[in-house]
Amino acid sequence: MNSKKLINSSFGLSHQGNGLSQQFENQTIIFDSFLDAKGGSKGGGTNNDGSTDTTPVPVITDTYISGSDLIDDINEFNIHIDFYGDLWTDALKEDFINSADFLSTLITDDIAPNGFDDITIDASLIDIDGASGTLGRAGPTHIWNDNLLTSKAIMEFDVADAADFDNLGLWDDIVLHEMIHTLGFGTLWDYHNLVATQIDDNGTKKPTDDIVTSVFTGEMASHYEILDNANPLVETDGGSGTAGGHWDEETYGNELMTGYIDNPNELTLMTYGSLVDMGYVIDDAFFII
Repeated sequence: MNSKKLINSSFGLSHQGNGLSQQFENQTIIFDSFLDAKGGSKGGGTNNDGSTDTTPVPVITDTYISGSDLIDDINEFNIHIDFYGDLWTDALKEDFINSADFLSTLITDDIAPNGFDDITIDASLIDIDGASGTLGRAGPTHIWNDNLLTSKAIMEFDVADAADFDNLGLWDDIVLHEMIHTLGFGTLWDYHNLVATQIDDNGTKKPTDDIVTSVFTGEMASHYEILDNANPLVETDGGSGTAGGHWDEETYGNELMTGYIDNPNELTLMTYGSLVDMGYVIDDAFFII
C-alpha cells in the first residue's frame, strides 16, 4: 500500500511569518489567519444579535508531560499536552504521548525561562467534516521572546479521520508530523529567516522561462540534505497549508515532513538538522549514521 493524503488543507497549517503579534513578559501571542480558522466558539460570549453563546467551553480531560522523572525540568525539553474533550480513546492519546516522549529524547535542552514547561500543546478531537475531509491543523500560537521558539500550540483533528488513520496504522506518523509543526517546522521558518526564493533564468533572460524554487537555507539541514548536500527544496504545490511549510514531496518522497502522508514514512537527518537551524539542541546520537 502506498496511499497518500494531503495532511494540511485550507483549514490547516498556517505560516506565521506575516501575522500580527502581542508581546508579554516572556511570550508573544501570534495573531493571524491560523487562529481565525479555528472551528467553533469557546462559548460563554455574546453574539452580534445580543443573544448569549451557549457553546460548551472545552474541558481538559487529561494531561501528559514528557521527560524523565529523574531529571529536573530546567535541564531537559518537556512537552506539556492538555487533552480537551471526551472523544479521546486511550489508543489515540497513546500516539501523542509517544511522539512527545520521542521529541523529548531528540531535543536535549530546555528552551523556556524560569522552569516553565518548554511547550504546551492544546490537543483536541473535534467534528470537522467527517471522514476523508479535512484532517485538522497544528501550529504555534505563542512563542518565547528570547529565542522565537514555540511556547504554546494547538493540535486539532477530525475525530472521524483520526479513527480511520489509526485503523490504517498511520495515526502515529500523522501525530508526530503535526507535533513537529508545533515546534516551528514550516510554521516559524520566516521568524528565523530560513527560507529563500531562487530564480534560474534558464539562460534565456525571459521571465516566462524562469524556474522559481523555494529553498531552506539553514546550514545543518543543508549539510544533511538527502540528495547532494544542497539547500533542501521547500514544497511550492498543494496550496495554502502545504506550500511553504514542508519539504518538497516530489523530491523527498516518503520523508515524514513532506506535505503528504505516505506508507511507510521516515524522518531523516535533514529534518533533525532543520530543528538545529531553528535553535533546538539535538542529541548528537541522532546524527550518527
